Amino acid sequence: MAHQHTVALPHSGFQWGPEDIVRIDSLNQIAEQLRYSGPKNIKQVALEALKLSEAIDYNKGRLFAHYHSAVYELYQGNWEQALSIHKRNMERPGFYDFPELVLKTYNDMAQAHFINSDYPKSYGDFLVALEHAEASGNLSQQFRIRSNLGTMFLLLKDFDEAGIHYGRAESILDQVEDSQLQSVLLVNIGVLHIERKDYEGALPYLMKGTALSANRQETNIAAFGQLTLGRLHTYQGDYEKAMTHLNLASIGYTASGDKKGLADLAYGMGAAQLGLGEYEKARKQILKSLALFKAFSLKSGMERCYRMLYKIAKAENAPAASLGYLELAEAYSDSIAIEQNKNNLAMLRTKLAYENEKELLRRQDEEFIEKQNAYIRVITAGMVISLCFALLIHHQGKRNRKMNLMLAEKTKALTEREIGLEKTNRTKDKLFSIIGHDLRGPILSLKELVGLSLEEDPNGNLYFKRFGPDLNTKLGHLQFTLDNLLNWGQNQMQGAITRPREVPIKTQIDHILDFFLEKIERKNIKVCSNVAEETTVYADEDHFRILLRNLISNAIKFTHPGGNIEVRAQQKYGKTTIEVKDDGLGMKPDVLQRILNSQEHISTVGTNMEKGTGLGLLLCTDMVQQNKGEITVASKPGQGSIFKVSLPSKKGAG
Repeated sequence: MAHQHTVALPHSGFQWGPEDIVRIDSLNQIAEQLRYSGPKNIKQVALEALKLSEAIDYNKGRLFAHYHSAVYELYQGNWEQALSIHKRNMERPGFYDFPELVLKTYNDMAQAHFINSDYPKSYGDFLVALEHAEASGNLSQQFRIRSNLGTMFLLLKDFDEAGIHYGRAESILDQVEDSQLQSVLLVNIGVLHIERKDYEGALPYLMKGTALSANRQETNIAAFGQLTLGRLHTYQGDYEKAMTHLNLASIGYTASGDKKGLADLAYGMGAAQLGLGEYEKARKQILKSLALFKAFSLKSGMERCYRMLYKIAKAENAPAASLGYLELAEAYSDSIAIEQNKNNLAMLRTKLAYENEKELLRRQDEEFIEKQNAYIRVITAGMVISLCFALLIHHQGKRNRKMNLMLAEKTKALTEREIGLEKTNRTKDKLFSIIGHDLRGPILSLKELVGLSLEEDPNGNLYFKRFGPDLNTKLGHLQFTLDNLLNWGQNQMQGAITRPREVPIKTQIDHILDFFLEKIERKNIKVCSNVAEETTVYADEDHFRILLRNLISNAIKFTHPGGNIEVRAQQKYGKTTIEVKDDGLGMKPDVLQRILNSQEHISTVGTNMEKGTGLGLLLCTDMVQQNKGEITVASKPGQGSIFKVSLPSKKGAG
């Protein structure tokens, strides 16, 4: 039977005296402790603290009571309500007078954004909370936020970044007296080891964290530890032992009412029951988990459930059902990959913006201090002037001017070097982020099909015929993407050397249209190429081919099935203008204004849900500029787009 937590509150007729503030603070402390032992009871305690605070107009009690009301909503999965309460509380008078409340609020808002899969906002709020914690020297909150950052990157599968934050939290573990926070960190580090398939390394952390939480009757954390131990034994093939731990986790999660925990628990039970061959029980648990994840709109959870349902149906030799579940899993996998790509880039921009803001504030502080020091030096110099000879003063002034000039030159050089390094790092991070996520989908699909073939699955041919064509399309897209990535990365990191010569345009266009012939025929697009044989441009041939290939690829991508594309060229006044026109989706004015900004990355899907990295137009813009040309675009939503590229016709032209 689950252990239910109850809270004893003062009766309504209680007469308040000078000790009222102590009582209200105690209620808020109880609400904080209930985060991990009985989150269902937080609301009851918070409302009582709020009522008593209003009765005696105690602002601190009121603010913390509202904060704990938001915590309750967060633990019930109501992230929108939690954010709304937090934002209203931040607008109340006196909120920023309590640094601990400020940093805890940002920390919890970050968790709410994470539940909503808004990872850039989550990351930004965690960074603000961490800055407040470090500024106030609050080790307990530094520990909590580092742990939360580690968990965020763990769930985003960035295990290296997760390890960094967990490592920093673990380094101050012995300085934190809160056993709840210690337990959570230890169990999460165990999860990280599991994700890295280091099962032996995971076990000591899980055992220690679970034991610590059980000793303190911290229901939710103990349940999390038991759930993770169950997951570990499932991976190791010891399904009976896994179910023992999962049943213990069920007691804790049922008592706490943690909906996310219940969703993970149902999934874990389904996985273990599949290993035991109890297919019907496994299906019921996975469907229960799926319903909970759908309530959260958590795509990663839904993808895992559909993939597990595919495995169950496959084990039952039900190929039609397994194919259906696999298609749903792949659809969510592709959607998650696209979102992760965008989120990684957005988080990178969030981090850079945050660091740039901190750097700006640091420089402003240094400038202010320097001005103060300058005033002091001026005053000191004035006193010295009254005591020194004019010649000495002149000599000193000359020397100071020379030193200031040298310092200014060194500062300028250092600033330019920092800008260059920042640009290089940003380019590198963006490049590897995109490569990682664009490779993931096709490689996972290829691995699945190869695995089926090696297993000599009787339905292997059926799977291959169903998913093979789609995989072939993905691999073709991957090849095209890699060409763009490698050219763009080299262009950004090393600079590009152009070798211009006269290039016949029609030949290049014909080759590119042949390259995309399958895509053109699949979408039944009519392509009209109106280019004279003698028309040329004076440009680097490789650059020109990549430029045309990307423009025509985009036109195909955004043209509706049965639509039209026109490619034409005109030579006039020493310039050749190439025009690629389509009657497809078109672009809104705000997108149009940003589309040729070389500092901004924009990626959208095509009319047949074709994916892209958003690097094609960045690459086109760079290469046109390097070949002394210009690129313009005109577009209207629903009417299509016209891209025009103007380049020199011959050597010495333009």
